[in-house]
Formats: sequence, structure tokens, C-alpha cells
Amino acid sequence: MFLGYGHMTNQPKTQKRQPILLGRLSATFLPLIIYIPIALFFFGYRGSWSKNYFGVGGDPITFIWFLHWWPFAIAHHLNLFVSKYVWYPHGFNFTWDTSIPFAALAILPITLLKGPVIAFNLLSVMAPALSAWTAFLLARQITHDWRASLIGGYLFGFSSYELAQLLGHLNLDLTFLVPLAVLLCVRRFQGEISRRLFIATLATILLFELGLSTEVVATLCVLGAVSWALILASAPPDDRSQLMSLAVDIITAAAVMTVLATPFLLYLVKGSAEVPPVINSPTTYSADPLNYIIPTVVTRLGRTIFAPIADRFTGNASEQGAYLGFPLIFLVALYFRDHIGRPYVRALLLSMSLIAVLTPLGQWVL
Repeated sequence: MFLGYGHMTNQPKTQKRQPILLGRLSATFLPLIIYIPIALFFFGYRGSWSKNYFGVGGDPITFIWFLHWWPFAIAHHLNLFVSKYVWYPHGFNFTWDTSIPFAALAILPITLLKGPVIAFNLLSVMAPALSAWTAFLLARQITHDWRASLIGGYLFGFSSYELAQLLGHLNLDLTFLVPLAVLLCVRRFQGEISRRLFIATLATILLFELGLSTEVVATLCVLGAVSWALILASAPPDDRSQLMSLAVDIITAAAVMTVLATPFLLYLVKGSAEVPPVINSPTTYSADPLNYIIPTVVTRLGRTIFAPIADRFTGNASEQGAYLGFPLIFLVALYFRDHIGRPYVRALLLSMSLIAVLTPLGQWVL
């Protein structure tokens, strides 16, 4: 009877844990299941995925070539970072190009089975969904509001920036690791993960991001440092020691990543001598101030009405990703009006204001 009683008392606990675990998993992964059909609905149909590719111009072809290059170079024991298959006989240093080694290795089975064109299309259509999902995870950690986080994730993953880069810049469209890096920092600050786990995980994320886009990882580090300084300046005195400790952990993770990425970084330094002083014109590739409120061709609503204005923006459609729109700007303004007294909200406002000024700076200065 005692054995039977023990069995009966443990059974409800086990049954209770299982629904809780399943509920948490479904709450975590359900947004991804929602975002993927949305991405397929918006971008999925392009005829034959083996013959047609996402984007315009020559950039998509470059990424398709790189998706094939990495498995080819590994299989033939070639130098992964410098190849004479292009610009022969001098060759080219791929660390100074958008060579996306991590994406190439992640999608390797599809490339081998179905070819690099299908692999490129799959990465392209998954990029907004993955970015939306990781932004949802970050928003849920901060707000503890599932529905609001679902909307926030959508606004990030299907933003005008993401849609603009979908026209041909796979390295800039795969931004799903950026919210994960911020999420880790938030969880470490809140004491939810250990220092060792934080350093190992953040170093891995930074390493993978380096393998997707040197531009994005550099932007993440620079703006992350600036945002941390603004947060530190606005933080209550009791939180400043935690923020200083977080900074030490982040620097340690960056150092670990640097060691792991030494071969890549050595070729990056070696190739810097051949890089021109100005790679792209800051005048041409800075956001137009009007782009914050004027939609471009990648935005479904308003692109026809405002086309005469948007056509005068510099650069091309891939570089015109600053659009937010009046509704979102209005909601953000209401939020700051109601919560500006909170210290971290002030830091958020300063960070957003700084980015809003720096993004079109080339237009104003030059």
C-alpha cells in the first residue's frame, strides 16, 4: 500500500510538469511557426526555386557562388579565405567580401542535395522569419507580454530594412543573431544565467555573426558599447556594479571570439592594405531623413503614392531601409511620454535619438 500510495502521489506531479513544459515550448516556438508562413506568403513564390533567385542585380549571384565555394574549398583542401578562382592570377581575399561562411556551412546539406540556388532562396525566405522570432524572444524577456512581443517580433523581422536587404544582401538580411546577443546580455544582467555560460554563448554568437557579416558584427559592437554607456549613465546607483560586471563579461566573450576567429582575422588584417580608404560613398548610402516617414518600393502601403518622393532618395532600394511610418512613430512617442521618468527608458530614448541622427548623417554633412 505504501508503494502504491507513493506511486499515486508522484504521478500527478509528473503529469503537471509535462503540460507546463509543453506549454512553455509552444509559447516559445509558436511565433516561429506563425512567422514562417507569413514569410512564405510574402516571398515564397518565385517560380522554380532551382532556376530563379530572390533579389535583383548581381549581388544574389555572388552569394550563390559563395554558398558553393565553402564546401568546394573544404572538399578540395583549398585556402578558405583567398582564392584565385576570381580575379586570376592575383586572386581575392574573401574576408573583405560578403562571403557568409557560417551561412554556407549551416545550409550545406541543402546545397549538396539541391544546389546553391535553392539554398540561397531558402536562406532568403527564412531570414525575416528567424529575425522576427529572435526579436520576439528578446521582447518577451523584457515585457513578459506574449502578444505584444509577437507584434514586436514581426515589426523587426519584416521591417523595411529587412525587406530592402532581401533584394540581394543576404549577409545584411540574416540579422537573427543580433536580438539573441542582446537577449543574453539582458538575462545575464537579470542574473538568470551564469557568467561561464554567458561568456561561452555570447562568444559563439559573435563568432557566428562574424561568419555572416563583418558589417553587422562591427555595428553591433560599436552601437552596443554606446548603448551600454548611455544605460550606465542613466542607471540607478544600485545597478551600476552589475552593468560594470556585464561589460567585463562582454569584453571577455569578445576576446574568446577573437581567439577562435584568429585565422579569419589574420587574413582580414592582411587584406586591409588593399582596401580603398572609402569603400562606399557616405552621401549615396546614408538614409534620407524623409525615409523615416516616406515608404519605398519594398513597402506595400503607400509605395505608389509616395513614389515621386522616394525615387529621389540616394542609393538604391536595398539602401533605403529607414522607413518607420507615422503610426509606429506615434506609438513610440506615446510610450516615451508615459514612461520617460524611468531611468532605462531615458537611455532607450537617447540611444534611439542617436541612431536617428547618425543614420542620415552623410546626407546632412556632405
